[in-house]
Amino acid sequence: MTKRVIPPLCIGLVAALAVGPACSSDDDAVDPGLPAVTSSVPSTDPPTADHDTSPDDEPGLGSILTPGPTTHLGATWFSPPPTAAQDRILELWEEVEAASSVGRVLIDWTDVEPAAGDRHFDELDESLGEIVASGRSPMVTLAAVDVSGTEFPEWLGEFEPDAAAAAYASMIEDLLPVLRRHEVWLLAIANEPPLADGEDLARPDFATFVEGVTRRLDDIAPDLPVTFTFAGGDPFIDDPAIQRMIDAVDAFSVNHYCLEQDLRTAPSTATTARIDEVVKRAGDLPVVFQEFGCPASESMGSSDEFQRDWFETAFAHIGSLERVRAAFVFEFLDWSPDTFDLDYGDSVDELESLLGPDFVERFRSWLLTSGLVRIDGTPRPAFELFIDVASA
Repeated sequence: MTKRVIPPLCIGLVAALAVGPACSSDDDAVDPGLPAVTSSVPSTDPPTADHDTSPDDEPGLGSILTPGPTTHLGATWFSPPPTAAQDRILELWEEVEAASSVGRVLIDWTDVEPAAGDRHFDELDESLGEIVASGRSPMVTLAAVDVSGTEFPEWLGEFEPDAAAAAYASMIEDLLPVLRRHEVWLLAIANEPPLADGEDLARPDFATFVEGVTRRLDDIAPDLPVTFTFAGGDPFIDDPAIQRMIDAVDAFSVNHYCLEQDLRTAPSTATTARIDEVVKRAGDLPVVFQEFGCPASESMGSSDEFQRDWFETAFAHIGSLERVRAAFVFEFLDWSPDTFDLDYGDSVDELESLLGPDFVERFRSWLLTSGLVRIDGTPRPAFELFIDVASA
């Protein structure tokens, strides 16, 4: 089973890319022995849509989503550290783990069920156990569809939303003992599905899939909150199918950055208003920022100081919003040029033809400066801010 890497290109730009792999990383880009496949974030809010939690349910399921006075923080880590700085980077990651209280595992449906009924949960079980052993509560993204290019399993045959929903829910029913044992607080069934105009996945079909999964899991596991993760701009698409998706889930999960559509930083004065727009779009649902971040690249209008200031404003604001339950910082460590080339080298020419070389260079700069820690193991000013806020 492989853990997917989620780069942050997906703030509503996936449709423009029209290149499936352009928002993902190679499955082997991260040493599986490192904690790079998890992210941390404590949170709170019980299922608020149709998944009601009864007093007799297993403890922990959904408790992270329960309204509380604090929005909890954590960080993802996907880029492997260079050998020269590995010890120092691991020390800093231990500080992040100690400050955080939830983790996240991201895998594909095809990883756990490569053929119909052929289900393998051992590695997922192990990853969840590592998160719990570190004192964090786990979220799972088990993606039926992923911006990385992951599509519905081929063994489903021609895609039919209700049949796919039934197959996915059947797989989750088998997985429930693992999820309950580790008190998973949220299950995301897709990561940034391609919902923009021009994509192959029709929005009404995906809405039917989401409704089918949540309806079946209401019967099978009413204690397990279910969501999927929107790309940043997608929940604002003017389409009734988008509202159907939001109405079907128990939490509003979205990826959010300090960036405009052209990958330049938004004005710092707009930070709180942009967050407010997302929370308003969620309606009455609890909000989870599965990715939450700001690069430090000068070419994007940022800097180390801009990054820190953005996080300071953003952390303070989401901490004042009871419905924002969790925010996973993307990310702990800068990507190296080698990691970028491994993931995107084969796509650069196509991306440049679609979006222009300047845009692609800004995208590269984003990943190479997105971390709280630089690739040489030195922390940026935002690192200590994160530790202080997450530990509070």
